[in-house]
Amino acid sequence: ENQQVNGMYPKIVAGGRVQFSRGGAAIEEDTTMTVLRDLYPLLTDESNSIVKNRIPFRAHKRIVTEPVAMPLRNLESGYEVIIVIADAMRCHGAIVNGPRILHCDMSMGNIMFTRNRDKTGLKGLLIDFDYAINLDKASDNGHKERTGTGPFMSVNNLEKNDNPRSRLDDCESLDSDVRA
Repeated sequence: ENQQVNGMYPKIVAGGRVQFSRGGAAIEEDTTMTVLRDLYPLLTDESNSIVKNRIPFRAHKRIVTEPVAMPLRNLESGYEVIIVIADAMRCHGAIVNGPRILHCDMSMGNIMFTRNRDKTGLKGLLIDFDYAINLDKASDNGHKERTGTGPFMSVNNLEKNDNPRSRLDDCESLDSDVRA
């Protein structure tokens, strides 16, 4: 593990798909197919690809991570905001350069922080890797759909062109958010 970014991204403690039971019936997973039931086949073709209304398959998942972090609104000064954002950018650089993962949803809502009980040891934390892609897989790197937080998407992402996503897209998204 890269000690430079230790504690700057969440670690999964537990998780899985949400399951439920309707009136004592068999346990089912909470997915698009379960919720739409008989309608789902009408919206897909033989390969289970959505062809009508563009309703993607989604599964309701819950993930418990650590450490428990706080949102940026709980920071006490502009100096602390700078420290936390710098930590998040350092983490972002490490995951791009190490395992070659691009976040694809850089926004202030996806940066949190931890602080020691004695109010020292402030550390930024990058969260929400739902839209992350593997830069080494060409199939992951296209612009098949726009992802991220609307007002803070990069121009490259908004245009849905054929340019591959890059670290610059994430930096542009965060820059737009910091200015807002």
